[in-house]
Amino acid sequence: MRKETVRKRTIIILFLALAALIVFINFVWSFHRPVVYVTREPIYHEYFPIGFGSAYVVQVYQGNALILLRPADRRYQGTHIIVDIETGRERMRFHSDVVRRSYSVELHGDGTVWVQRSLRAGIFSGERRFERALLEIESGRELIPFGSEYNNLHQVLNGFAIVKVTNYYRFPSLHYGLIEIESGSIVLPFEYRRMNFLSDNLVSAVIEGEDILGNIGDVCGVIDVRTGEVVWPFHYRMIFPMDQTRFPLPPSIGEGERNLVTFEYHHNKRDLIDITTGEVIIPASSEYHASFAGYGMAVVRREGVNGIGLIEIESGREIIPSGYFDSIHILNENAVLVQSGHRQATYAGLGVINIHSREEVIPIGMYQLPSPSLWFRYYEDMVLIESDEGQAIIDVSNGEEIIPFGTYNIHQLLPGGFITVSEGDYWRIKRVL
Repeated sequence: MRKETVRKRTIIILFLALAALIVFINFVWSFHRPVVYVTREPIYHEYFPIGFGSAYVVQVYQGNALILLRPADRRYQGTHIIVDIETGRERMRFHSDVVRRSYSVELHGDGTVWVQRSLRAGIFSGERRFERALLEIESGRELIPFGSEYNNLHQVLNGFAIVKVTNYYRFPSLHYGLIEIESGSIVLPFEYRRMNFLSDNLVSAVIEGEDILGNIGDVCGVIDVRTGEVVWPFHYRMIFPMDQTRFPLPPSIGEGERNLVTFEYHHNKRDLIDITTGEVIIPASSEYHASFAGYGMAVVRREGVNGIGLIEIESGREIIPSGYFDSIHILNENAVLVQSGHRQATYAGLGVINIHSREEVIPIGMYQLPSPSLWFRYYEDMVLIESDEGQAIIDVSNGEEIIPFGTYNIHQLLPGGFITVSEGDYWRIKRVL
């Protein structure tokens, strides 16, 4: 009887030891196993729970939507998922947890995603290891791998990446350079203080030098990435494009002229230049200084006048005289979003005007319009507005209701003609067009 008892105890102890070993091995493996981010099995998302905490669209770019699901207690970052906005099929998933890893995710050009992750250094270590990589969404392939010295990404376009170096021993300070993604070769050396794409082949860059007035400091120039040639010299104070729609920002207001770039010599002295031809469209000597251009028009400030106006670029004709509005945003060839100059900077001071008929398509102050940034509120002649009756999608060309007030509880108007709407305890992405 005693031997039988001992035998049972031994079996129990061995069983518990084996279970503990399995748990320990699984615990260790969970720290070191390779993580697969691409969702291989067919998972389709139609509804997202509101009660989960929060779930919202962070970015929409090149047909992909980045959605962040955050827990109610906000103890960790949550889960980022990338879905095909047309079908709702999940393409990638990045799950953050409290103990092992957390992620920050950003969509970029050419079907890529930039991933920043924080990993616990070891099983019994409280230290964290920070890594970055550029992944191909379709395959999950590491185009710029974790651990690469060129993984601090700024922009991606046309097979090239602007990156910032972080190896202070090799490079004396933080600098920007350009690499070819596929080969990893350095196209432009890491000797620039800033760098941005202006087009598929041109980048603006900043070095320390002498500006046109003889001042020493940061100066800007333009480089052709195909040849490495400086095509606009380094003596400008700032260089910035009129269009930002090619990069994965929230949708900008209207589509600026992709070939028009502002070259600023010093404060409020700037040339508006067509970088495809080199032609100066609005010279620095003009009484007008452009802040945005699109559809053959430019939003300008006029010397000696408070407020801004709108001119026709080719003729210089004033469409809206300077000083009447505090802000003007070009939506299309017919309509502009304005903020009334005689009202406070609130939603109530905003409206949409037809520049040809001067009709207030969306009367100023009648509805609650979103702020002038219009992030996730305007797309292709449609604008999301609110009233006591709910939300509506309005065609800014004629003022007609594409989706009447009260039809849906609308939260976002997304690129591609999609909206996010809530229904009970869930929200979903719905096509408008």
